[in-house]
Amino acid sequence: GGVGVNVVWVDIAQPRVRCLVGLAHNADPVRGYFPRENFSSFIQRYRPRAAINGTYFHKLNGQPTGSIVRNGTFLYDGRWGTTITFDRQGRVRFHYRSGTYGRHFGWDSSVYNAITTGPTLVRNGRVWLYPWSEGFRDRRVLGTARRSAIGLTWSGKLLLVTVHTPITLNKLA
Repeated sequence: GGVGVNVVWVDIAQPRVRCLVGLAHNADPVRGYFPRENFSSFIQRYRPRAAINGTYFHKLNGQPTGSIVRNGTFLYDGRWGTTITFDRQGRVRFHYRSGTYGRHFGWDSSVYNAITTGPTLVRNGRVWLYPWSEGFRDRRVLGTARRSAIGLTWSGKLLLVTVHTPITLNKLA
C-alpha cells in the first residue's frame, strides 16, 4: 500500500521469552501518578529485545486510558478498548469489549500482565473495525496518524507492528 511497515514476530512459546508491561520511571499507579518518560529513555531502562507502545495516555496528566496489570497486580482500571493479556506461561488472549467500562469483563487470576489498547483492527482473520463501540471518540485516534499494533498469528506468534507514515485505522487493518 505504499507505506513502510516494521514487523517483529515473537515466538512466545519459547521458554526464555517474557512479555511484560513497562511503566514510566517513578510511576505510582496506586497514587495515580503517571509521569512522562520519552520512549528512548524507557528503552534504555528496560533494555528489551523488542518493545512497542501500549495504551493511550492523557497529554497533561499522563493518566492511561486503558487498564494495566503488571506481574499479577492490577494497577489501573481503564475506560475503553481491547485488552491483551498474558498468563504466567506467556499465553496470550484478547478480551474484546464494547459497552462495558472498567476491568469487570471476565478476567481471572491467571492474568499476569495485561494492557488495554485498541481499537481492534482484526478478529479471526477479518477486518473488525468498530472503534465507536469500543469507546473511542478522539479524532486523533480515529483520523490519520502514525500507528502501532499488536496481533497474534494463527500459529501463535505475537506480532508487533509500527507504521511511521500517517495512515488510517482501516489501512492498518
